[in-house]
Amino acid sequence: MPQTIIGGRVEGGPHSLIYDYYAGVAHSLLPVMERLGLAADRDVDGLADRLRAEAVASNACIMPPPLVGAWAQMLP
Repeated sequence: MPQTIIGGRVEGGPHSLIYDYYAGVAHSLLPVMERLGLAADRDVDGLADRLRAEAVASNACIMPPPLVGAWAQMLP
């Protein structure tokens, strides 16, 4: 029977790396977003700073997508 586990971080504050993570995701998706007409804000270079300022001002915690693992053992 397969075993699974899920884990995730919850973080915030002025020194968290989560803002850079989300800005990096947005930067990598920007070409597709532009092609689909979904890129209302193209200033991804300043996105991490804007996210940080908003989160710190509202004392927010941010949870990135959780990591899921699964494994199984094959029996002879």
